[in-house]
Amino acid sequence: MFDKFRNPNGTYDGAKAMAAWTGLSYEEVTWTAKRLKQLMHEDGKTKQEAIGIVKEEAKSKPWLDSKNK
Repeated sequence: MFDKFRNPNGTYDGAKAMAAWTGLSYEEVTWTAKRLKQLMHEDGKTKQEAIGIVKEEAKSKPWLDSKNK
């Protein structure tokens, strides 16, 4: 079941799994994770603040912008 998400080094690609299970694109999953990490760990936002910001920013689908890849 999880073998299709296994990396060559034996670890698992969690973003690939999340994309497969949710129907979201891999790019959207990775953008969301990176953005939440930045907001909470670098910018000092609370989890609730970061989620609100990401929800608003996601409306413009920034993961489709080539600058974000």
